[in-house]
Amino acid sequence: MQKTKAVIEAADINFFVSEDLMHKSEVITTQGNKAVLYNGADERFVKFDEVRRAALRRQYGVTEKKVVTFVGNFYEVKNVLKIPQIFRYVSAQCSDTVFWMIGDGKLLSEVKKRSHDLPITFWGNQPPEKIPEFLNCTEVQILPSLNEGLPLTMVEALRCGCHAVGSLVGGIPEVI
Repeated sequence: MQKTKAVIEAADINFFVSEDLMHKSEVITTQGNKAVLYNGADERFVKFDEVRRAALRRQYGVTEKKVVTFVGNFYEVKNVLKIPQIFRYVSAQCSDTVFWMIGDGKLLSEVKKRSHDLPITFWGNQPPEKIPEFLNCTEVQILPSLNEGLPLTMVEALRCGCHAVGSLVGGIPEVI
């Protein structure tokens, strides 16, 4: 902790990816030049025109459905074991909704087991250039994380025209 404090105080400037992380550094030291420098999203993450969006929705078979998506790692910190419960609640309220989960990780099999009765498509890991297609078919992206810096997946979703819902932690509120 003392070395970290010395580095923060001696640096010309310390960049943090969210205001939340910058404020957390105050626990270490109130000294030092600190600033937020947000990550940027890849330029491929844009809202497509309505013709292309409709074509993608036909391609993925969701023309008459609402899509709720999670994009990320299936790790404990992402709170993925909560997602089946969230999807179950949404499904009970909105029967025309399907769910997509994009990513992989050690909790994938447990998430599948807990959501066997839900209309979920597990896409696995996808190449980055394909993610804008998925997001342009998505109405809402969720991120129920327990901890986050600045979640780039939320920035990308918003750039593609999705609504974003996430936990009140880290940089999620700043993005939303």
